[in-house]
Amino acid sequence: MPITGLTDRKTTKTDLRLRSIGTVRKGEKKGDDLVDLEYFRFVPSPGFEGVAQAFHNIYGDEPRMLYGYLPYATVERNWSTWKESWGKRIGLMHRCDGNYMVQWLDDTTKKYVRDYDLKLKRPCPFGPFAEKKGRGTPCKQVGRLSLILPELMKELLFNGAEYGMETAPLGFVTVITTSEHDLGNLSRELFTLEEQGGRDGLRQMPVILRRVLEDVGVRFEGKDGKPLKTKQKKWMLHISTTNDYIIQQLAATEARRQIAAKSGVMPQPPATTTALVPVADVIEGEYYEAPVTAESPWNGGNGNEAPKPAAKKKPKAAAKKKTKPNATAAGSPVNGNGSAVDRPAPPKIVRRWLRERGQWVKGKANDYSDAHRQADTQQVAPDAKAVQRVAALMGKALETANDKGNDLALKRHSVLGYLYDRDSTGLLNEAEVSALLAWLKSSDGSFSNPNDNAAVECRSILKESLIKAGQAELAL
Repeated sequence: MPITGLTDRKTTKTDLRLRSIGTVRKGEKKGDDLVDLEYFRFVPSPGFEGVAQAFHNIYGDEPRMLYGYLPYATVERNWSTWKESWGKRIGLMHRCDGNYMVQWLDDTTKKYVRDYDLKLKRPCPFGPFAEKKGRGTPCKQVGRLSLILPELMKELLFNGAEYGMETAPLGFVTVITTSEHDLGNLSRELFTLEEQGGRDGLRQMPVILRRVLEDVGVRFEGKDGKPLKTKQKKWMLHISTTNDYIIQQLAATEARRQIAAKSGVMPQPPATTTALVPVADVIEGEYYEAPVTAESPWNGGNGNEAPKPAAKKKPKAAAKKKTKPNATAAGSPVNGNGSAVDRPAPPKIVRRWLRERGQWVKGKANDYSDAHRQADTQQVAPDAKAVQRVAALMGKALETANDKGNDLALKRHSVLGYLYDRDSTGLLNEAEVSALLAWLKSSDGSFSNPNDNAAVECRSILKESLIKAGQAELAL
C-alpha cells in the first residue's frame, strides 16, 4: 500500500514535474515604470544563470518567435491563469480566481493556506463576494505558459560546460504575461489546439509562440476622473502549431478514411466542415500583423486579370521573351501594369502576383502590400494533396545542408508569413494554394521539384522576412 503524502500516485506525480529553468517576459522595469518590449526577454531561474547566455546564442538578443513543445496534455496544466496580490517584502499575499481565493497567507500562522478545490470558499478581499474591501495591493491577472525549447535543451546537453552547467537541466521555460488581451487570446488558441491534438491533446505538440504588433483597446482615467477608451499598438502574444503537424493530421485523417473505405463502413460526414486550424473568428486579427499596417489580414481579390495585358503583345515580342533563360511562364510574377518581369523576381513582386492570383482584394497600394483576403464566407478549403505539394516544394526550395531540427519548418513558416500573412499551409484557402503551386511547380509542369527561379525567389523572400522580423541571424 502507498504511504499517503510520500509514495501515493498524486504525490509522486507532483514531485516528478519538470523544472522551470527560467522565465520569458514581455517587458522590463526601468525605474518605477514597466516598459513593454518588442521581443522576448529571458530571465534565468536561480542556479541556472548560465542558461541566459545559451538562450541568446540560440535565439539572438531580441527574438520575436520561439519554437517549442507543450509538455502536458491539457490546457490547464500547460497554461495557468490567476489573479494575484503581491507584497514588496512578503511576496505572494493571495491567489484567486476573481471570486474565491485558492491560496493565501494566514495572518496568524504566517503560513500559506491552499484551497485549490474551493472547499473553504474564502472570498477574495477585492472580489464581488467580499464583506468589506481588502487592504493592500489589489489582485491583478497573470498567466504562465510552460514551454519546452528543444534547441535550447540540445545546446545545454552538448555544450553545457561552456555555460557553467555540470549536467544539462531538463525542464521548461515559463512565459509570463499580465495582459488581459494575451490571456484571452492564448486561452482561445490553446483550447483550439487541444481539440486538434485528439487523444494526445497538447502533449508534445509542436508550437510557435510569437510577438505580433496589433491595435488593442486600452482604458485609462481622464483628467476629470472619467474612464476613457482608446487604441494603442502593442506587441501581443499568439500561439499556433506548425505546418508539418497540420500535414500529419491531414495524412492521418486520410489514412483512416481509406481504412474505413476498405472495410466497407464509411464514416458519416460532419454537418459542417471540420477545420484542423482555429476557426476564422479566432484566427482573424490574432495570428497576423496589426490590421492597420501594410501586412494586414484579409478579405478578397478578383483573380487572374494580371496575365491578360501580356496577351496583347505582338507575337514577336512574346517569342523573344520565351527565348530568354529567365523568361516568365504562365505561373510567373508580373509587374503592376501586367507586364512580365525578369526572373528571379524581387520579393515584393512575387508577393504582389501571388496575392492577386490568390484572389485578394487590392487596397490603395499598387504592390498589394495593403491588400486583404476575401470574407471568410467566400473561402474554399484546399485539397489536402495540394497542401502537401506546396509544403514539399517549398521545403525543397529552402533546404540546405546546414538545416537541423526544425529549421526547415521555421523557414517555410517565415516565407508563408511574408506572402500571405499565414505561418502554415493549413491556414491557406484553395485560391492561395493554387497560386503557390503555379509559382513553385517544375518547368515541365510536374510537382517533383520546384523550378529554379521560384527556388531563388523563395530564399530571397526568406531573407526579407527574417530581416523584417529582426531574425536575420538565423542561418539561411
